[in-house]
Amino acid sequence: MKKIILFIIIILPVFYLISCNNKTKNANEKIKKAKLIIPRVENKDSEIAKKASEDDFVNNLNRKPRIPLDSKERVLEVLNVNLDLDLTDEQVVVAKNNGGSNRHIRLLVIDYDPIRNIYFKSWEAETNAVNTHDFTLSIKDIVGDHNLEIILHGTNENGEITLNVFRKTPSPNGLGLYFVNICSILSNGIIDIQEKERSESYQLGQKNGMSFPIVVYNHDPESKNVMDLVKLTYYWKYPKNHYVLSSTIKIPGQKIEEKRLEKLFTSGNIKTFEDFLSGPWYYTKSGKNAEIISFSPDKRKISLYSKSVDENYIWLKSYSSIYNRLRILAENESISAIKKSISVRVRSINEIDVSIQGTDRWDFTSKRYIRLPAELQKKLLVLNDNPGIILFPLHLSGVYRNATLKQEIIFKLPHFNWIDNKKKLSGGYTVYTINGKIPEHILEMVILDTDGIVKDKKAFLINYKEEKEKEQITRFLTLTPVTIYIGGIRDISDKSIRLKQIEYLSKTH
Repeated sequence: MKKIILFIIIILPVFYLISCNNKTKNANEKIKKAKLIIPRVENKDSEIAKKASEDDFVNNLNRKPRIPLDSKERVLEVLNVNLDLDLTDEQVVVAKNNGGSNRHIRLLVIDYDPIRNIYFKSWEAETNAVNTHDFTLSIKDIVGDHNLEIILHGTNENGEITLNVFRKTPSPNGLGLYFVNICSILSNGIIDIQEKERSESYQLGQKNGMSFPIVVYNHDPESKNVMDLVKLTYYWKYPKNHYVLSSTIKIPGQKIEEKRLEKLFTSGNIKTFEDFLSGPWYYTKSGKNAEIISFSPDKRKISLYSKSVDENYIWLKSYSSIYNRLRILAENESISAIKKSISVRVRSINEIDVSIQGTDRWDFTSKRYIRLPAELQKKLLVLNDNPGIILFPLHLSGVYRNATLKQEIIFKLPHFNWIDNKKKLSGGYTVYTINGKIPEHILEMVILDTDGIVKDKKAFLINYKEEKEKEQITRFLTLTPVTIYIGGIRDISDKSIRLKQIEYLSKTH
């Protein structure tokens, strides 16, 4: 029997001031404006819309360099950050020349000179990135010496992933901040800076920390199998002041038993990948406060739902990566300045890993999602159209047994296995109530065959209670078969299924 991984869906409505002395008053006024922060909205689109004008105001401030640039220079992003731990912030500007043959994205640093009381461009450099809609600027200490590196991920004209890392070094003319390129990588797959937790002595500024390795996964150019990869690892070398390729390992592609998955991985077609993702996916560890991500390739829309978030994004562009990954650029429907870079890794037919990177370097999430067959999805989508629905008011997990009748139900959200004597059933389940119509908890099950086809559906009223003793918790679960209809419930059976679960508590000494 194939293992069917399933998904449950839920939709719930859900200055920092810097000051110096009076001699630098003008500069301070500029800094104060740049440091105004209005909290970014994290809930429903209606609330986002209410704050749009405020957010646009702040975005305009943050996007304005403190010095005039060339008229042909198009500013893509401005980041206010303190790169050298002095009294004033610097600016890192991402820009591109609108005219001429140079199509590459450039980085500029705008520093402050307290002697002359002016801002000036202290450094600039070209990156490998070209695409103005698909780049991520971040500032991190990846070397581990408490100095901040400027990092730009992007893509070039060939669709390759690009990475440029710049490290602070003494300026040739002795004026302002200056940087050198310490890493420049192109990849047709993935580039990952593998961050690790550093020691407490590093956090306290007492010692340097470990440098972060940079790992690259490329297609194996010597293989015809698109699933064969080459792993390249770059390590920081102080004597060379550069990241150096230190390890190359070939990784053979795994045998794909699932035909549909094999077709997806070998097609190399972006639309095929998008179609595969179509529909809602459920976050596996969200418990009773379920979270989902829904992909709508036909409508070019991606939606994120949870207890406190209801966000919709325009699906701008998809980029192919290694065989089991797709990279997506998305833009918030209400505020175009809010963009997300979404990386999707397919683990199985019904399981994906999704990483979402926002424009802020701390705005990052990575979660695993699963999905259910279409039949159960449709049912849950109907439930979610009703604002009175409360999904998972009760969280069932683990094994419930009736030893006398040799009955056993194993709940592992969103999957269940039911053993009744020698008869075995499996499928997906949800628990919900409907305020005003069905105040009781309802357990609804979709039973599937070995090919994932719906065989039957069952609904039960739940009676649940717990008894806690010194060394154990006993949970009693009574399931009464019912029929669910638009007005509520009917056909309540007089035959109930009684099960219990015993959890033994560990002793503390």
